[in-house]
Amino acid sequence: MRATILVVALAACHGGRDRDGNPPKLLDTGWFTASDSTAVDPANCPDQFASWSPSDGDAGYYWRDRPKFYTKTTNRDAYQVYLQDEAGDRLPTSLVWDEDSGLSFTLDWDGYLRADTTYELGLTDCSQFQTVTFSTSSLGEPMSDPPSSLSGRTWLLDLAHADWVEPPILDGLIQQYFTNPILLGVRYADAAQIDILGAPGKTDEFGHVSQDLSLSSWDFPLADFSQAPFLDAEVPQIELSYSDVSVPVYGFLLQGTFSADGTKLGGAVLSGTGDTRGLGALLGQEDNESAVCDLAAAAGIPCEPCPGDNQPFCLHLKAENLSGDLLPGLELVSDPT
Repeated sequence: MRATILVVALAACHGGRDRDGNPPKLLDTGWFTASDSTAVDPANCPDQFASWSPSDGDAGYYWRDRPKFYTKTTNRDAYQVYLQDEAGDRLPTSLVWDEDSGLSFTLDWDGYLRADTTYELGLTDCSQFQTVTFSTSSLGEPMSDPPSSLSGRTWLLDLAHADWVEPPILDGLIQQYFTNPILLGVRYADAAQIDILGAPGKTDEFGHVSQDLSLSSWDFPLADFSQAPFLDAEVPQIELSYSDVSVPVYGFLLQGTFSADGTKLGGAVLSGTGDTRGLGALLGQEDNESAVCDLAAAAGIPCEPCPGDNQPFCLHLKAENLSGDLLPGLELVSDPT
């Protein structure tokens, strides 16, 4: 009797309902059975969610992101999640656990979320059932003009305000010093392929941004664009520069989504393997090639051999939530030097 009362109380206290408007039943999740003689104390049970993303009410979720959940225990059988769309149809999802910590998992499925759409997550742990409602942003909507309309356009990437997630120790250093504009141009695009050109930029005293013709551009190989408006391009090597400091980045990957009207690039991620030897100058250690690696090692992040010469001065770099805005009238020039 006590178990039945507890199940009914938990179902009544939380807002999730099925497609017929009925409240969720914890009996259906497998937590309790009709024959249970004792019930788990919701206030003290250990297997509970610690946090998750997206949060309830998030109105700008990126259409290609995967919800992530953090748990208080490694008991994988203790957690259940579903994802359903506005029509109440549940996506066939699976839980992909972090094998290192065992305390987090992502929700995975085939395909991606629809742009400008509201979704519901249903979370069940040993203490309760709860729902999280979120909506995707407009990124991911079909382009209003053909992909060829992107040709000749240039976007300014906001590198300084991106979230540098790898390695976290470089976040402040990059945001403080690497403020020179990074430009992305499209030389050609159709429904199948896209030709990208990247280049360092410069800003004049009036705030006008242009290509820095004293530095080399970065010519990306022809990339697949069959998933337009999604961009997925990679170049073997670029060099990020600040004053006299140069940082070669190997395997430079850029992914993101063009807005329907082509004026913005959002949800972008860039990554690569960066040679940190020149960054010692930014730390006041011009003659110490291992300055950044020493700093990283103290934080438990070892440097790795660089692809160029196999010397152990490289770190994996990754920035998320990178955005870009169209710069009208600017078309990049390839290999100005």
